[in-house]
Order: sequence, then C-alpha cells, then structure tokens
Amino acid sequence: MHGLLRHLERVGFEGAPRVLGVDAQGREVLSWVDGEAPGRPLPQYAVTEEALRGVALLLRRYHEAVASYEAPVDAPWDAQASALDGAPELVGHCDVTPENVVFRGGVPVGLIDFDLARPTTRMYDVVTTMRHWAPIADPGDRDWRLGGVDVAERLRVFCDVYGLDREGRREVLPAARVRFERSYEAMRLRAEQVGGAWARLWSGGAGARIRRAQDWLERNWDELDARLA
Repeated sequence: MHGLLRHLERVGFEGAPRVLGVDAQGREVLSWVDGEAPGRPLPQYAVTEEALRGVALLLRRYHEAVASYEAPVDAPWDAQASALDGAPELVGHCDVTPENVVFRGGVPVGLIDFDLARPTTRMYDVVTTMRHWAPIADPGDRDWRLGGVDVAERLRVFCDVYGLDREGRREVLPAARVRFERSYEAMRLRAEQVGGAWARLWSGGAGARIRRAQDWLERNWDELDARLA
C-alpha cells in the first residue's frame, strides 16, 4: 500500500494521502487530506448528482494514475478478498464508500482508507463504487436521502462520466451479480476467520443486506439493463 501511495504521489495524483513514514512506535504516518468525509446519515451534498459525477470522475482519474503502477510480485495482498473473473488490470481502491471520499465545498477531491486496495479489474472497482453511490441496494437499506432515487438514471450518469462504452455498460449488471455473491462469501469467511471489525459487520447484518441487494437487483434487472443500454 505504501508503494501504491508513493506511486500516486510520483505521478501527480492529488486525490490520495501521502506516506510520511513510520514513527518511533511503529505507527504508519500519512498526510492529512483536508476536507470532510460524509458520515451517516449522509449530508445533502453527498447525495446530489454533482457528487455522483464527481465520484465517477475521481475514480476514473485514480484508475488513470494507478494504471502504470507495478506492484512487487510478492506483495501480500488480501487472498480472501472477492474479485471478478479475468486477469487483474490495475490496483483498485476496492472500497470507495461515502466514508472514504473526501469532499471540499461539496466536491469530491480525494480517496482515503486504502487498506482493501489490491490487484483487480476496472469493472470490479466501478461496480463496487456504484453499489454504494447509485446505490445498488434494497430501498430499505439505503440512506434515507437515497431511498427514492432513480437508481437506473444514477447508474447511467456514473457510466457516462466514467466513460464506459456500450460493451462496458453491458458488463455492469452481470459484474454486480457476481460481485454480490463473492462479497457475501468473502465477508462471511472474514467474520469467521479474522473476527474483529469483520465479525461486528457480519453480526450487524452485512450479509443480510447483501442478500437483499441481490434480490433487488434481480427484480429490477430489465429496467436497469434497458436504461444502461
């Protein structure tokens, strides 16, 4: 992760913290990213179409910046993490939730919390981000400001800004379907084998929320697919 962050600094990507080193007590020291990361419930500025567009653009800029990073062949990436089929294309952030996006003046300007970063496909990072920002979720599990939004339209807007072509858009829903199933299994294993925060997330209903999101996706598949196409 430090190599990744140093690469982002070298190529001039301003939307990530800088590695400053390790202190005398062995603690990682990163630079402060000035701004505000939305909490829950989400503030109004974080649910606007402008925020959605900004997140899509920020993710695209990150992917362009990280594409030239070559991680060490023995880098200890998380072997339990979920993924899509296909060879990794880049090191994705893999956790672009509202809590991990820094805003300034209502504009997304930075990504934080790179602890789930790992080699993956662009599409995995895209569908993971849209899972939280469209959001691809049962209405009962969404933030109250997003309960009644037009998810299909927000997916289309995200794809437009990120720059997905027609072929890429056709991959979005199948990729989301695979991601849900594999994320469910990955979280279950982490809860059982790692415990800690993962166990708390699982006991707090994370698995059930994934299953409800899967069901919502299947029920609304035809409409979402038509709008994306």
